[in-house]
Amino acid sequence: MDIIAIGDALVDVTIYLDDIEFSELGFERGSQALISLEEKHAIEDRFHDRFHAPTSGGTEGNSVRAAARVGASGAIISCVGDDRFGELYQQSMRESGVQFLGAVITVAPTGVCFAFITPDGERTMRTFLGASKFLRGEHLAAITLPSAKWVSFNAYQFQPGEIEDELILEAVRFAERHGAKSVISCGARWCVERHRDALRSLLPRLSLLVGNEREIAALGDENGEFLLQELSRQCDLIMTAGKRGAYYYSNGASTYIPTEPREFKNLTGAGDIFLGATLGYLAQEVSPQEAIANAQECVAEALG
Repeated sequence: MDIIAIGDALVDVTIYLDDIEFSELGFERGSQALISLEEKHAIEDRFHDRFHAPTSGGTEGNSVRAAARVGASGAIISCVGDDRFGELYQQSMRESGVQFLGAVITVAPTGVCFAFITPDGERTMRTFLGASKFLRGEHLAAITLPSAKWVSFNAYQFQPGEIEDELILEAVRFAERHGAKSVISCGARWCVERHRDALRSLLPRLSLLVGNEREIAALGDENGEFLLQELSRQCDLIMTAGKRGAYYYSNGASTYIPTEPREFKNLTGAGDIFLGATLGYLAQEVSPQEAIANAQECVAEALG
């Protein structure tokens, strides 16, 4: 197996709104937030006839599907509910060439991520985690595979003092047990800020850290070359820089990988596609610099 993703199994639902409709929701444009089951039902009741092509998603799901599209074998470990969206998630993964190695549970419905897209292309996310919150370290401990090259997870799972702390540490042990390299994506700046100490303590056990400029800057008290060089002596680092491209840091040295500036109407999933495609190429023994450049083209092609 090339890529194993561990994390939230969510069905991505896109809803296109004009500016007036969006303003009526009272959401901050471009924000991300978790919602309750009641809030999920309210969104479904109001916009059920506006759902645009629901499909398997979540950061880990999107990433491993992107890896599969560039020729890597992949699987995801998570939990879904015993419901219509749970069936849709598993079927969508199978059709993408990705194995579902998780569990189907009855105590919670499948998680959903609602992406509200406004005319300016901005996406505002509201996520109900649902069944995916029931993934435990014991699920990982019970899975044994012949081998794996990369195990991927997200800083969203790093919640020290709660059950997810045990989950992410078990994810690292899972990678080590299968002789795999481990990679963590930052998720969001607020996530890094909240769990900075715990995340930094994990770096020496990782092979790769991926995040954008704001997320990486949140790992330290300063934002500069020194911080990046220091981090990259603990594990390799990929820092995305939007339209400017990306930077690859390894053992204190850096490489800039430019990209052709493009304008996209909908950026939903761009970071996930980039991560998955990069890992997919790395699993096929492509150099990190070439893998990043190829992944940038995959993003451009996917967002069109």
